[in-house]
This record gives sequence, C-alpha cells and structure tokens, in this order.
Amino acid sequence: MEFDRTDRAPTLRTKRETTQPNLAGLEHWATGLTPVYLEGALRRARPDRDVAPTRTAGPDTVPLGPVRGAVLDPYSVYLKGGDLLRRQLAALSRDHLLAIVRAYHLDDGDAARALTAAELIALIVRRVSEGRAA
Repeated sequence: MEFDRTDRAPTLRTKRETTQPNLAGLEHWATGLTPVYLEGALRRARPDRDVAPTRTAGPDTVPLGPVRGAVLDPYSVYLKGGDLLRRQLAALSRDHLLAIVRAYHLDDGDAARALTAAELIALIVRRVSEGRAA
C-alpha cells in the first residue's frame, strides 16, 4: 500500500498487503478496507512514528473497524449494502464466519458452533442489519 504525501516527502509504502489472482479479486479485497485498516497500514509504513486512531468504540457502540480474529468488519461492509455483505461472507470459510460471529458478539453463547455456513451468514446479516450484537 502506498501513501503519497503532499509535502514532497518520499512516498510511504507498506510491505505487500495482499496477493490476488486477478483484478476482480483485488476489487473484492479493496471493498473491505476500513479507516482502521488504513490507519494500521500507515503505521506499518511508518514504524518509527505512532499514528493515533481517529475513532474508538465506546462500551455502548457498534465496533468500528476490524476486530482481532475477524477477517472483515461486517458493519462496515453492510454500510455498502446487504447483498455485498452476503457475497463477501459467502466467499469465506465456516471457520472465518465463526470468527466474525465471536469477534463481534453476534450470537448468544456458543449456539453458532452448530450452525452451517449458510446459517452463519444469515445470522451475521440479520444481527448486523438490526445494528446490534447479541
């Protein structure tokens, strides 16, 4: 990832963030980028300087940005459309879906462990569309 600066300073670059097989794969990956991810990338490009996060989630708010263990932020993707969220979730393994459910507290207890991938997708979309965690 490259960050061009307006003050004629050198362009900042991270190490390779992803490898995709084609343009469609790259576009799919890029649609999931969030401000929090970009802040992390900027931190990786400038390890000698700390980049302060621009937002944080309070105790009564929906999580902002990626959460440890989750490969995408379902709330961020849902803002771009429920169909996009369903498509991106469908591309993930059942283990990744479970990680999203756990990371964003989208189920009550361990009930999600018994769900199929299709049921996990339905659970994630339903809970995110309701704007609430379990």
